[in-house]
Amino acid sequence: MSNQKQLEYIFYYASYTLQEYIKKKFDVDINDVYDKIPVEQPFIIKNDIKFGLSVVSKDYVHDLPDDYNVDITFLINAVNTMFETFKITLEKNETKILQPFNFILDKNNNLCFNENDDIKIGVIRHQDN
Repeated sequence: MSNQKQLEYIFYYASYTLQEYIKKKFDVDINDVYDKIPVEQPFIIKNDIKFGLSVVSKDYVHDLPDDYNVDITFLINAVNTMFETFKITLEKNETKILQPFNFILDKNNNLCFNENDDIKIGVIRHQDN
């Protein structure tokens, strides 16, 4: 798979949830800047289980089996990669608002800026499963 195709997958799976998170956390809508963000939340389907990224509460724990760890790692890394890109390009009132922030993994493998954040980014199982 080409590097370009890999970046397209990363953007596709991470950008929807990341834009939701940024809007809730910073009250900034990045749809104006990035016009290729999916209009619906993308999911991966593996072994008849549909799962993907979402903005979650601070105590959220995913319920996917251990054999999904590679997929979970891909999704978490995709968000972090996209966030680092957004940090460079996203500005509000000529201020790079995301620049001082870095994601960490909490004890439940959700992305957050610190353990006490009210909202985080985690991997969810789609409600149909």
